[in-house]
Amino acid sequence: MEGSGDRLGARGLVEILDGAELGASLAGAARLVLSLDPELLDIGQRSLGLALLATFAACLIGLPTGMALAFASRSGRRFSLALLSGLGALPSAVVGLAAALALAATPAGRALPPAWAVVFAQVLLVLPLVVAGACRAMTRERLLHAPALRALRVGRLFALATLAAEARPALVAAALAAFARALGTTGAALAAGGAIPQATQVIAPALALGPSAAQAASPAAFLLGLGLALAAASLALHALGAALSHRAEAPTHA
Repeated sequence: MEGSGDRLGARGLVEILDGAELGASLAGAARLVLSLDPELLDIGQRSLGLALLATFAACLIGLPTGMALAFASRSGRRFSLALLSGLGALPSAVVGLAAALALAATPAGRALPPAWAVVFAQVLLVLPLVVAGACRAMTRERLLHAPALRALRVGRLFALATLAAEARPALVAAALAAFARALGTTGAALAAGGAIPQATQVIAPALALGPSAAQAASPAAFLLGLGLALAAASLALHALGAALSHRAEAPTHA
């Protein structure tokens, strides 16, 4: 794969970490993170940027789609949610392969820069999560507030805006879940754009493949630094998403 040659990770992460003093490696990883090591910072900024773009695009498409789906028939909504659940459970490598095939089928897709190919794959990966989350959130609010809105004889646009405002914490939680999924994906990014340093190398594939010999004088510390950064970001996103989900469900249990 382009950009993945001469990688220490080709030996396997166990072999890289074998023999390395854990305490020294953890201390080195902490120093790399706290000192904002240029290589770590480059990979981290790229990872956040591509994941944010993918999440933004997925939300532009998925939030309105999910909100509209909430007003479909019960049977249609259940079928759609089952389909979305299946699509969301696909291995990320399969999604990345599908994205690569779709891009390769058109001249415009073949001319797309590798970084944008990664974004496209991440959009396909997280879109089912956004649609399903928006549908569930709006369905819950519709069942809870629709009778009162009908009694008040408000217009459809006002009713939709009211329901969307009530569902806002759950919608944000769905977007955060999508962002965490995009940030942590390995297979989709590798299949669509590879792991080219300075171009498409993001945290999860870099952690899986290991740093190139030119990137890290201490590969064990570099890998642990990547792992610490990814773990911290994922835990923070999931904690925030859980808090928002709890806030969204609180009125129902009142």
